[in-house]
Formats: sequence, structure tokens, C-alpha cells
Amino acid sequence: MSQTTHLPLQSTLSPSPLLFLWRNLKKYPWDIAKALLAVILTSAAILGVGYGLRTLVDKGFTAENSELLNTSALFLVGLALTLAFSAYLRTSTTAWLGEKIINDLRQKVFSHTMSLTIETFERNRLGDLLSRLNTDCDQIRTFISGSAAVALRTLLQLIGGTTLLIISSPQLTLYVFAIIPFVIIPISLFGKRVKTLTHEAQALDGEALSFAEERINALTMIKSFTAESYANAVFAKLQKKKLSLVKRRTHYRSLLISLVIALIFSAIAGILWIGAHEVIADRLTAGQLSSFVFYAIVVAGSMNSFAEIISNFNLTLGATTRLTELLDKPTELLSPQEKAALSNRLPWTSETFQSLDFKDITFTYPARPDAEVLNNISFTFHKGQKIALVGPSGVGKSTLFKLLLRFYQPNQGEILLNNTPLKNYNLEDIRNLFTLVPQDPVIFNTSIINNIALGNPHATREEILKAARQAHIDEFATKFPQGYETELGEKGVRLSGGQKQRVALARAILKNAPIFLLDEATNALDSQSEQRIQDALHAILKDKSALIIAHRLSTVKEADQIIVLSEKTIDAVGTHTQLMKRSPLYKTLAKQQFLDL
Repeated sequence: MSQTTHLPLQSTLSPSPLLFLWRNLKKYPWDIAKALLAVILTSAAILGVGYGLRTLVDKGFTAENSELLNTSALFLVGLALTLAFSAYLRTSTTAWLGEKIINDLRQKVFSHTMSLTIETFERNRLGDLLSRLNTDCDQIRTFISGSAAVALRTLLQLIGGTTLLIISSPQLTLYVFAIIPFVIIPISLFGKRVKTLTHEAQALDGEALSFAEERINALTMIKSFTAESYANAVFAKLQKKKLSLVKRRTHYRSLLISLVIALIFSAIAGILWIGAHEVIADRLTAGQLSSFVFYAIVVAGSMNSFAEIISNFNLTLGATTRLTELLDKPTELLSPQEKAALSNRLPWTSETFQSLDFKDITFTYPARPDAEVLNNISFTFHKGQKIALVGPSGVGKSTLFKLLLRFYQPNQGEILLNNTPLKNYNLEDIRNLFTLVPQDPVIFNTSIINNIALGNPHATREEILKAARQAHIDEFATKFPQGYETELGEKGVRLSGGQKQRVALARAILKNAPIFLLDEATNALDSQSEQRIQDALHAILKDKSALIIAHRLSTVKEADQIIVLSEKTIDAVGTHTQLMKRSPLYKTLAKQQFLDL
């Protein structure tokens, strides 16, 4: 398997995981206040049981005082009701708070992911990015809705229980303090190991998800090669590797909890033995010993809970770290100051666009720095022109489109728009200047009309349907029972290749940008459909400019100018007639490549 570059394990610009969590939590002060109140009530009620127990034993049982016995029992019932109310308040508040935080986080992560540079997606697996949006956010929700409140309650019980232990019997409390280091040390050592294994397991989760997504998307090809068994074997290997990590993590977590339980409850048994001798010697009452043992169990339980909480906390820190790493990746968006510095803000129309100049453009993809794609490319594209780009595969035709859309920046040279560097314009304005019709259009799992509306989300239904008719979508859309409301399925599985191309054309028509970037927009159509689309394009492009990656002779012949690309450079420029006479490469392409020659 090929190796894939991951997002770095450490982020240098983002805040610490704890600070990141707090910044998202502090937006909900009322929910935090309610959760704190519930936790304080719970802790106070639990600690109050010790006092009730002491009173019940010393003044109820021992003194045989039935009135105090009844009072103590009512007091304990009151504490039980307080615990019930505080439990409802805590669970309902923290669960809702967790949902709101995760809603915010997922929106933030999705929005940030949509603004990432194309380079980020080249260097990282999609499955790993989706894992951060799903698995890591779920882990944070689990912690906020459960473990965080339990951790605070446990801390309060630990502090309160320890204080009451000292009040009940300072001598016995010394024995309790003596065992604390033996509990803290394994928590610290095993906690670090659990955190490391958790991070590794989460990374493998992303790798497995990415592998599964790729293979499922390419299921037709895999079946055609009868490669199901091979895909299953590779996925099983990934799962086995992850399972091995999870097994080790589970071993360390279980060992940690077991050690804490063994140490704490062995110590309680010893303290109970010593306390019993103190009662026999009349240095301690039975009620004091009862309350002391209760508080010791509370403290022991709190320390035991901390072992589990710290494990969950490490899981959450790992998830939060992965989110902050993603949110720290560079985006295409400009800061408000950078936006203010851009003076070239134009509502692009066919009138405002005048020219595009490629000046000595040299480019290599960041993920493949040793493979130069374009070298010293120069040409000018004027308003109203239709320019065809032809050449063998891999010579950079589609790369020119990506540079125009500013998915990447040239390594050398620059592109001038109306004699101004392209980088000096607002990115959104640049992309509004173009409309792209790719050879392999993307169809989303939504209705036909919603797929077309991507070209202009603000368009009216009438405008969308008009664009659809121009692209001859009526011919197949009206045959579906739901018409234009028909859901097209994952990647448009309900449409043929030609029908998908018409949807892409309708989007471009709806956007109505001054410059069309056509990657042979009619390539997937039959001859009859192609002629209708060509007629529509002739009408649409009448007052437009167009750059066309051409595979058909009919498209090439109608271009105002043809640019022949070869081996990273421009081989020749001219009309079809001129190039057939003076460009051997073009003549060869015309005979071998053009589909309708």
C-alpha cells in the first residue's frame, strides 16, 4: 500500500486542547451554571449521608432515642430526594450542553474543511478528515455530557470527603494519606500510555474509513477485476492492526482501574481494622467510625473514578488535539484586514472582463514537487474569444483551469486579469468570473433541481427550470415520477453519463459567468444530444469568452485560436488550418485523438 501523508501530530498555532474546549463551552454560561449547581447539590447530598449515618448510630441506635432515629431517617430520605433532583438536573443539562457544543464544533469543522486548500486534500486521506468530523466530535460530546460533570463531582467529593475524614479522626486520616501516592503514580504512568495508544487508534480509524470509502465508491471496478477478496484482506489487516492497538489500550486501562481498586479497598479494610480497635478502646465512637468508613469509601470511590475519568479525559484530549490540528490547517479565506486591502472588487460581467494574460507560468503540484507540470507558459486570452486547448494527456491542460480558479498559485510567473495580477483580486470574485463544466461532473444525492441550483443558489425556480430546458434536461426529467424533485442517489446513480453532463451544463448556464471553462462538455453525449447541446452552447456563448479543453474536431475547428500543449510547454498556436500545415504534433493528434475526425 502506498503511504499517505497525515496531518501533523502537533499543532503549533492552535490553542491547547483544554483552552479550545473552554472557548467553546463558555458560550453557554447558563447551562454551565445549572450543571455546577447540580454537581454541588449531588456532592453535598452524598457527603451529608455520613453525618446522617453518624447521628443515626450514635444518637439513634446507641442512645435508643426513637425521635432522633426518626429525624435521622427523614434526613436521609431528604438527601435521597436531593440526589434524585440533582441527578435529573445534571444529566439533562450536560446532555443538552454536549449536543449544542458538538453542533457548534461540527459546523465549525465542516465550514473550515470547506475552506481548506486543495493541497490539504491531496496530502491527507478523506476518511481521516471525516473521522475528525464524526468520531472525534462524538468523543468530545460523550465527555461533556457525562465525564466532565462526574469529574467535577468526584473532585468535590474527594475534597469534601478528605476534609470530613480529618474532622472525624485525624489519626486514621494519616493512613488514608499514606496510600494516596500509590494510587496517583499508576494513574499518571498508565494514563500517558493510554493517551498515546488512543491517538494511534484514532489515526488508524481514519485510515480504515478512507480505505472503505474508496473501495465502496469503486465497487464496480473492483467487481470487474474480481478483487473483492483482496479488498477484504487489506481491510481486515487494517482492522486487525487497530484491534491490536485497542487491545493494548484496553489492557492498560483495565490494569489501571484494577490496581486502583485493589490498593484503595485493601487500605479501607486496614483502616476498618484499626478503627475497630479504636472503638473498643473508647477512643472513637461507633458513629464516628461508621461515618469515617463512609467518607473513606467516598474518597476511595472518587479516586477510583478518577482513574476511569482520566482515561476518558485522555481520549477526549486526543480527539480535541486532532480537531485543533485540522482547524489549524491553512485555508483559502483571507483575514478582514487582507480583504480590506484588496481594492479590485468588481461585479464581473461580459463587459467588465477584458483579458487574461499567462506570463511565463511554471508550476509543480505541492504533493509532487519533483514533477514539473507547466514550464514557461505564456499566452493571452481576450474578451469574447473561444480558445481550444489540445494536447496529449498529462501536459497540463486541466492544470491551467486550476490556476485560473486559484486552487493553486504558480511557482513562477503570474496571471494577469485586466492587466492586474490575479492574486490581487478577491478569491470569491475570481471564481465568480468563471463557470466550470468538467468532463466528469459531480452529482449530489439530492433532487435534480437542487443539483442544478448549485450554479446559483439564489436563483428562482423559474430561472432554474429555464436553464434546465436549455440543457435539454426536460427530455429525461419529466419521465421520472417526481420530475425535477427526483432524488438522484449517491453520485447520481440514477442518471446516465450523458444526463449527468446535461445537469452540469445547466449549472453553468444558471451561473451565467463571463468566462466558460469547458472540459469537452459534450464528450459524454450521443451525437443527437450533442448537437442539441452544441446549439444551446452556441447561443449561450455568443457574448461570452471560453477556454475549452477539446477532444472533438468540431469543437477545435470553431475555436478562434488553438493552443497545442506538449511536454509542459506550448508547442504551437494557430487555427486548425494553420496548425495542420505547420505542427506535426497537432496533425498527429487530429488523426489519432479527435473523436469525430
